[in-house]
Amino acid sequence: MGPDAPRKKHGILVHTADQPASDWQAQAERERATAYALQQVERPRAALVFAHLAVEKALKALYRAQHDAHPPVSHNLVYLAERTNLLIPAELQPTLDRLNDVSIVHLYSGAPTTAADAASVLAATDRLFDWITDHQASV
Repeated sequence: MGPDAPRKKHGILVHTADQPASDWQAQAERERATAYALQQVERPRAALVFAHLAVEKALKALYRAQHDAHPPVSHNLVYLAERTNLLIPAELQPTLDRLNDVSIVHLYSGAPTTAADAASVLAATDRLFDWITDHQASV
């Protein structure tokens, strides 16, 4: 097994430098679908966490396509967007900022998240996600 071959650490698949952008994008699409599935079963906080993961992985797919290198190991969406040199449009920046505040910790916070709030954020996330994906297609 070569140094860039997929491997497991503590039973978890570890991403490797040779993972193509298309794999990151496929994961992003799955996380996006999971966010909607969680919304349907009235799990709004979990839906927002998966929306965050979808955008995070879309940004990592873009980074991988741009740099032909492993994306930064970070969950900070603002940082990841900066690393891709994206200039997020003003109308999408609030969505990026809102999602940046939602991570796995959000599941444990007990912070109130309504179904209506999650639906609104997911709709805005779709616009951001599509915008990022369009940029990856042009790389």
